[in-house]
Amino acid sequence: MNIEAVARTLEIQIRKVCDAQSRYRVLWIVGEPRSGKTTLCRYICIVQLWRYVNFTLDAGFLDSLIGREETYRPRDFLVDLSIWCANTTEEFVVFDEIEPLLGLWNWEQQEIFFRSVGRATG
Repeated sequence: MNIEAVARTLEIQIRKVCDAQSRYRVLWIVGEPRSGKTTLCRYICIVQLWRYVNFTLDAGFLDSLIGREETYRPRDFLVDLSIWCANTTEEFVVFDEIEPLLGLWNWEQQEIFFRSVGRATG
């Protein structure tokens, strides 16, 4: 399967999962390191004119937490995520490389995050 075919299949799944009528509008793309997740996500964003955000490297995301690392919690991220998404005109926003954010939180906070974002509706 070539990248175009894989990207088209993933795009269909993204539209299905993230449809406005869906109960949960978050889709996680997971896989082994260096399996092509980032390449695939960037490709889809280019083709579909969606917003791609490298959370670790793009200015205004991970760097915006400097000085707040000790107190920044899942609820804070959900508020920020809502603001970031509201400030874009693209149909979808793809956030990549959020692992450093998760590394700020203990296991319980990560669980709260995944339960909360799995129920995010905006």
